[in-house]
Amino acid sequence: MFFVIILSTCADCRSSKLTSEVCSNFKVVFQNKPPYAIANSPSNSTKDNDGLLYDFVKAGLARCFRQYNCNTKKVVWKEVSSEDGLSSSILNETADSAFPISPSLSSSLTEELEDSNSDHVTLVGVVKSPGLAMVIDYNACKQRVEKLTITTILSAWPVCAVMLLLAGISGISIWALEMHANRQEFPSSFGRGSSEGFWWALVTMTTVGYGDKVPRTVYGRLFSVLWMLIGVCLIAIFTAAITSAVTVSSVDSDCKSIQGKQLAALNGSEAENQARHLGANVTTFQTETKMFDSLQAGEVEGVMLDRFKAYYYLHQLKDDHLRVALQLDVPLEYGVALIDTRFPEITAKNGCLAKYFVSAHHRLNKLMKHYISPVKALGSATDTVGVLSIKSPANQKLLIASLAIYVLFLLCGVSWEFLYRRNHFNLFKSKPRNPTTDTLHKQLADVQEALTKLNKQVQKMKESLQAVSGKNNLCINNPSDKGSSIESEMSTLSAST
Repeated sequence: MFFVIILSTCADCRSSKLTSEVCSNFKVVFQNKPPYAIANSPSNSTKDNDGLLYDFVKAGLARCFRQYNCNTKKVVWKEVSSEDGLSSSILNETADSAFPISPSLSSSLTEELEDSNSDHVTLVGVVKSPGLAMVIDYNACKQRVEKLTITTILSAWPVCAVMLLLAGISGISIWALEMHANRQEFPSSFGRGSSEGFWWALVTMTTVGYGDKVPRTVYGRLFSVLWMLIGVCLIAIFTAAITSAVTVSSVDSDCKSIQGKQLAALNGSEAENQARHLGANVTTFQTETKMFDSLQAGEVEGVMLDRFKAYYYLHQLKDDHLRVALQLDVPLEYGVALIDTRFPEITAKNGCLAKYFVSAHHRLNKLMKHYISPVKALGSATDTVGVLSIKSPANQKLLIASLAIYVLFLLCGVSWEFLYRRNHFNLFKSKPRNPTTDTLHKQLADVQEALTKLNKQVQKMKESLQAVSGKNNLCINNPSDKGSSIESEMSTLSAST
């Protein structure tokens, strides 16, 4: 809880009517804790201090001081650098008002006030924060998830190795069963036959089934049925391993988890306690600025802090990579503490400020609209697109590399085609003939023509001889015609010759 503690130690203010001179001693102590109290930076001294609680307390003092004719310009506002300084100002009653009081500081103050039996301090709740928020660097988280995904996929190599080994065993087995009856597809040579068997085993296991290698024997086909069933199981296991790696290592589940994550939190804050209870490795810091610097430097994986603070710093940093990944509903209250020793009319339990804090919620809501701005959360529908999506830097590099290699291969292919065609054209291009070549071609043509004519004459002589042989057979059977037949054949042979 954050509280504003108002101390009143003025013994001179016993009357119900305060004077401007007495009011000028009113002292307010605050600590720079945006958005509740925002101190101006040394480089910008012209800018006034402001903040959600700062403006609310300032408005309450203005209202109460007008009621008692006091001048608010004489109120002393003092900044302290730590919660210890804030607590010291409250316990030692050196200030009339102190804020903001964190929930952890409120617990310690309550305990110490009870031990001291002090009844002058009243803690009044003012601002109720809805809980805690975990802020992450979305880009850094995506890169971690991508590396985890690749590592998980590569860790499935034993499954792939077992598949290849079983394919080798299956290839040798089918070769042994088929080499005698199917030597055309599975040669008897062990080297060639086993390699063909390995190819058949891979094709069958992946259910492609080209059909270029087919077992012919009964034993070979029975073994093929067994190998098909084994192959289906192996492919299912391998596919499941890859799918599990991509599904489990998702941006949505990894970036929103707390257990085992290195988180930053304010020292002693409720955020630190909750982060430790949920299993995070917590690194404590003294300021929110150092926490966000550590997150942007990659030293921590996330920042756990109050939700209103997270919204404020995200709006101020304007870094789109920083997202609210997780919200925890742990109600936190920030408020004001009043002490009735110096200004009882203003700081008593039922004084002017206490009544104002209870009744002026409309003004507090307006201030919240000014200091609390909406931020972009880590959405499942937009930011948690698959790790293997085109938005992934690794996938973009892979796509560009693949495109570059494809273009290079295209250029090489076109260049080879151009050079090949040019060389082929030059090789078969017709060359001018010389006279000697023409003479040789003419002589070869004449020889070919003479051989053709000679071949025809030989054919005619062969036919004539066959005819003479047939007639001689007839002469043997008819001796009376022998003389005339011989004379006729001789004359025909002479004419043919």
